[in-house]
Amino acid sequence: MEIRRAYRELSKRYHPDTTDLSEDCAKAKFQELNEAYSILSNPDRRQIYDQTISTTRVITPPTEINYRHHSRPSKSRHSSATEAIAAENRPLSPGELFALLMMAVSLISCLGLAIAIAMFRSDITL
Repeated sequence: MEIRRAYRELSKRYHPDTTDLSEDCAKAKFQELNEAYSILSNPDRRQIYDQTISTTRVITPPTEINYRHHSRPSKSRHSSATEAIAAENRPLSPGELFALLMMAVSLISCLGLAIAIAMFRSDITL
């Protein structure tokens, strides 16, 4: 019932004969509205739509991450989710660079400590 009421209100607003919008814009909006109503008013089509929309609602990171406060042009308008998270598509942030530096320092320190312990203990040989 609520869908029908909303459809009637919006159809009055966007009908090409009764709107203040341009004719092309009004036609496009009215066609979208009719398509949406035909899906939502039919239980079978609505169930298919709900299943489709639930499978496509995957949380994806933004395709453009702007760490350096400037925008770069995107390669294509339709990039996939795997392209969005690939490391070669964006520069490392200062925080990521710092984390990599700390991991490298930790690794070198651990290796140095292991070698130093091995040298001072007589029962372990390299």
